[in-house]
Amino acid sequence: MERVEVVIQPIDVAGDIASQARDNIERILGAALDRGAWRLLFTEAIGIDAEGDALVRDFYARAAGRLERALRTGQALGVVVDGDPRLLARCILGLVKEPIFQGALAGEELLVGQLAEQVFRLLMGGVIVSGPLPTGQSAW
Repeated sequence: MERVEVVIQPIDVAGDIASQARDNIERILGAALDRGAWRLLFTEAIGIDAEGDALVRDFYARAAGRLERALRTGQALGVVVDGDPRLLARCILGLVKEPIFQGALAGEELLVGQLAEQVFRLLMGGVIVSGPLPTGQSAW
């Protein structure tokens, strides 16, 4: 758990925020993709015993809290969208966790750079393109 936490670098608001965020995403994913880390954080630790459950809960509480504080700061600076920072933090954690978890379940090898780029693109631009659909097409 500490391997994942220690790779996060504070964002220098005087610098290029987007590239620093992208670099943090890649470092976090690199640490989380370590086999021991993802197995512990995403699959095996919950339910082993009360101590393991407490450690995982503590990790997620610290990760979410740190991310929430960063999002609040970003909102105050005008570089993060409005919204509930606690819920945004949980959504971002899921955006990082789920591809690793599901990739592991499928036996896929995940490439850190590729996954980091996709997560970064989602954070920067979302998924849905606004505007009218071409005539005759349905969104769903």
